[in-house]
Amino acid sequence: MIGSAALLLAFLYHDQEQYKLAESLYLRSLEIREKVLGPDHFDVAESLNNLGLLYQYQARYKLALSLYERALIIHEKTVGPNHSYVGTCLNNIALVYYYQKNYERAVPIYKSALAIREKARGPDHPDVAQTLRNLAYVYKAQGRSTLAEQLFTRVQTIREKLHNQENFDLMPFLSR
Repeated sequence: MIGSAALLLAFLYHDQEQYKLAESLYLRSLEIREKVLGPDHFDVAESLNNLGLLYQYQARYKLALSLYERALIIHEKTVGPNHSYVGTCLNNIALVYYYQKNYERAVPIYKSALAIREKARGPDHPDVAQTLRNLAYVYKAQGRSTLAEQLFTRVQTIREKLHNQENFDLMPFLSR
């Protein structure tokens, strides 16, 4: 994979909270991929998303949002508007709005992400549970406790179903 060595090292530094080193390597990976693969390649969108995650962790929301939006455009072109990667981009964009306390913008984007993820992955997939959980947090922040509780209950149901399956990864549920 083009630019993967820099990307893997960036992940390591990101996990170690060495953000300046991670940023330089994410940028290097992005630069390599754009140069070799072109600016609208699927792998470029992956690099944009990863850099966006770093900026999001640093509360650099404007930068994160611009990268997520560019990744969304690329994914819509390369894999189509109903692919799970589009749902991931939308989930990330909505999360930025949530962190900015712009709940009115977050809700419809989460709903779009949820519809795509349910269609692409099925109603009981961890990605669906992640978006449900994120939307529930928005509803909770808005004081819409009944809606939040309904979504949290559905997340718990999905979690219980998946926990009984082999190789279930609890990490999507432990990220908050």
